[in-house]
Amino acid sequence: QLSNSDSEPLQLAEMLAIAQATGDVDGLERWSNLTLGYPTHSQGAPWLIEEVCGLYEGVPGESVVTCVPQEGIFMAVSAILGEGAGGSQREPYHVVSMHPCYQSLMEVARSTGATVDSWTAKEDDLSFDVDELEAALRPDTRLIVLNLPHNPTGSSLTRAQFLRVVELARARGAYLFVDEMYRGLSHADFSDDTAMCAWPGPAALPSVVEAYPERGVALCGMSKAFGMPGIRLGWIATHCEATMARMRVLKDYLSICPPTPSEVLAVMGLRAKETILRRNRKVTREGKAAIKAFVEARPESMEWAEAEGGTTLFPKLVGGVSSEAYCDYLSKEGSLMLIAASKFRFGDERVRFGCGRSDVPAGLGALAEIHDAAVAAAPFGSGHAQEGARRNVDAAESMSTRELGAM
Repeated sequence: QLSNSDSEPLQLAEMLAIAQATGDVDGLERWSNLTLGYPTHSQGAPWLIEEVCGLYEGVPGESVVTCVPQEGIFMAVSAILGEGAGGSQREPYHVVSMHPCYQSLMEVARSTGATVDSWTAKEDDLSFDVDELEAALRPDTRLIVLNLPHNPTGSSLTRAQFLRVVELARARGAYLFVDEMYRGLSHADFSDDTAMCAWPGPAALPSVVEAYPERGVALCGMSKAFGMPGIRLGWIATHCEATMARMRVLKDYLSICPPTPSEVLAVMGLRAKETILRRNRKVTREGKAAIKAFVEARPESMEWAEAEGGTTLFPKLVGGVSSEAYCDYLSKEGSLMLIAASKFRFGDERVRFGCGRSDVPAGLGALAEIHDAAVAAAPFGSGHAQEGARRNVDAAESMSTRELGAM
């Protein structure tokens, strides 16, 4: 598996050892005295909410609700676009979302009947042109959806670009939802010892809940920068009281309440963020360097694309190689997993690598043994490419009918 999107996952014993080493007596006591009954706070334990609020400037507890990250996307987008807590939608809303993206960032909006337009990364350098976003916006645009740092490209925005997007949203009274799951993983912070353990790091953008208090909605969680995807815990932060009220009602029909073991582990992780961030940033830095070296050693078949943040990389296959066919060959012949650009509906030339795991060098060693054969078997128009393209079309057609069934 060379395409993981998370950081190196913590083991339970490792998390407990870190809590012990950092003196988190409260967290360890909560773990030792844990009961498996229903939690008493459906929106998140006060002691966890307090730690989450500490990640932001000026965000009070009533502006945070815990959730499974995927659930958070559904809650926030549905609250903004759908009927939510007894509201009504008189006509379809207009939404603009970064593309390519995590599927539900666009599909939940479509499921409400909204018209969703794409703000697409440039093919040559994977950057996002804010002028193109402005051109896509309408006076009645209800929601802009961003993912920063961005999956799968690893791209981000400069602070000036991000603040310009905020102003574009503000001028239209639009909501700005930002998937900030990769916050804390800005690559510019990886080379400085002090920045390596700072949250969110000097190079990080401000959170949208800080930059756009009127209608900014931030999603974050433990899955990416903190290496704890298995606890399935994240949160939404927003100062918008009406949106928060609708999300709280929606949550009563979803997970209802967070799992208590996950809350305790999350609070341990947040209290030990300096230790965990240093660990995960180091692994990600080394993984990125190894993948870059692998790509640049093969200029006849691959082209490096620099990433600015996160744990995903999106290099290009060159020389007429189909990424769909290449990845299909790797899976069938080498039991290796990379994700083709076509799976993101972004052409058929790029492949997504994950650089956040410690086993990246071993995976690259296995890839090196089969790469040339995969390239030879994967020209555009080959049997592998045609079969992969057929499956991709089938998947796209199916997606349009099943809407949220894939989530």
